[in-house]
Amino acid sequence: MKVALVYPDYAPSKALAAPADYGFYAEGVSAVAAALEEAGHDVNLIHLIARPGRDEFEAKVREAAPDVVGFSSRTTIWPEIRRLAGIAQEAADAPVVAGGVHATLAPEEVAASPEIDVAVVGEGEYPLLELCEALEAGRDWRAVDNLWFRENGDVRRNPTRPLIADLDALPLPAYDIYDKDILYDVAIDTGPVMLSRGCPYMCTYCCNHQLKQAYPDRKHYARFRSPARSIEYIENLRATFPNVKYLNITDNILPLEREWFFEFIELYKERVGLPFTCRYRYNLVARDVLEALADAGCYLVHFGLESGSDELRRRVLNRQISNEDTEEAHRLCRDVGLATLTYNMVGLPHEDKALFLDTVKLNARVRPNRIVLSVFYPYPHTALHELCEREELLAPVFDYESESYLEQPAFPVAHVRFCQAYFVPAIRYYQILGRLGALGRGLARASDAFYKSRLLPHKVLVAVAKLGRSLYDGTKLFVRRRLPKFYVKLRDWRVRRA
Repeated sequence: MKVALVYPDYAPSKALAAPADYGFYAEGVSAVAAALEEAGHDVNLIHLIARPGRDEFEAKVREAAPDVVGFSSRTTIWPEIRRLAGIAQEAADAPVVAGGVHATLAPEEVAASPEIDVAVVGEGEYPLLELCEALEAGRDWRAVDNLWFRENGDVRRNPTRPLIADLDALPLPAYDIYDKDILYDVAIDTGPVMLSRGCPYMCTYCCNHQLKQAYPDRKHYARFRSPARSIEYIENLRATFPNVKYLNITDNILPLEREWFFEFIELYKERVGLPFTCRYRYNLVARDVLEALADAGCYLVHFGLESGSDELRRRVLNRQISNEDTEEAHRLCRDVGLATLTYNMVGLPHEDKALFLDTVKLNARVRPNRIVLSVFYPYPHTALHELCEREELLAPVFDYESESYLEQPAFPVAHVRFCQAYFVPAIRYYQILGRLGALGRGLARASDAFYKSRLLPHKVLVAVAKLGRSLYDGTKLFVRRRLPKFYVKLRDWRVRRA
């Protein structure tokens, strides 16, 4: 059968409809494509890196002439998927299927949508394969596990099969379905890698705790390919994209299982040896693991710091990690020569400027090499979304088309934007004060009072910061898009410095 997989890979904002230069790799799409191709089906990826008009997308679907159309769905772009699915229904005499994260988090909504014929709940390789095989053979497909669809005016909910316990049994992801010229990572000589599925932790802002509920065997939700198969995965990537000189290993926690990790890292040194980045978790950090990472070529470790407030981190985010864990992890990384990156959030429930200042100061103390900040807004069906609903913190209208904020009298939007705009400068400022001894401590107390004041001209200060940021971001984007090789050289320099 001919299967068209549609991957809408662009920002949902209507203001961003202009053509983009690059898109991003999606592991789930590649995994489903590999399973279909292994069974002899013809897969065509429609990788949309900018919002297509009706005629443009209709032409792409007609050109593919599919027997089945499959959409990769995520919550942030769900309205766009419905629009595209409606066009696909008219352009192809084929069932329209939606799988992915949103179909698993909100299967009722997806299956009830008239633009979607079938929703795939959970891991999609085998359900979609069995659906295609039944259609090809002319058999009734309605009993296939994991499928939800409308029947006699109601939604039929088939049982969800157990998780795929043995990831080695799956074919290697189909990297070759992508146009390498529009993959951002590949354009900067980087290979995207994901060796595992799932996460054992229950952070309230993350969808993992809710995705886990879809399966009957939740106990084994976090799984890895074997070390040997993981190396084959990377070798397959390098064979497809020979220009790759770096790897971005995006697993939630690469060193989650110590025995697996040390076996993998030895094979990695022997058979791969490329510089790479990975993710870790503060309360799991061990010196021997960091030393092994550094020895194998890791140059940057990503950590989810999220908040510098112990209270918010534990009570609101369900991250049982102390500031002491965080500071020790960064100290150990510096000791073994590893650079670090922190992920942070602003605008959390029950937060205000004073509590966010804890996040600034913790970053100042741990001195990460790179810093990422996101404005918090809860994804539907997460624990924090339920909390925000109960406490009436959600904006009346939210469609992911623009940055939205919680409605909190103690942390108004102008304050959140101020904290967002001056996050990195504030961190650098407090780092300088930390080197000034008693004088720095005195200045820090005065600075705290200034930062926390509700009388600051927040909107004016944000406007000033935006001017500087737009110049920086514009320059960086230009270099990344138009001069990717020069961008790589800059990255090489930063790796050597780390």
